[in-house]
Amino acid sequence: MINVPLTTVSQPIEQLGRISVERLLALISGTRYQYDEQDLHSELIIRASA
Repeated sequence: MINVPLTTVSQPIEQLGRISVERLLALISGTRYQYDEQDLHSELIIRASA
């Protein structure tokens, strides 16, 4: 069997989770929140599979 390191996308999981929970809690409590486009940086990590 061949073991090839896969190309992956790294995403800011902690930041995505924090934003999601903040908005979910606002919806549950009926609080308005301001919709804003936040730039969440992802990174392509190229490995041997590419």
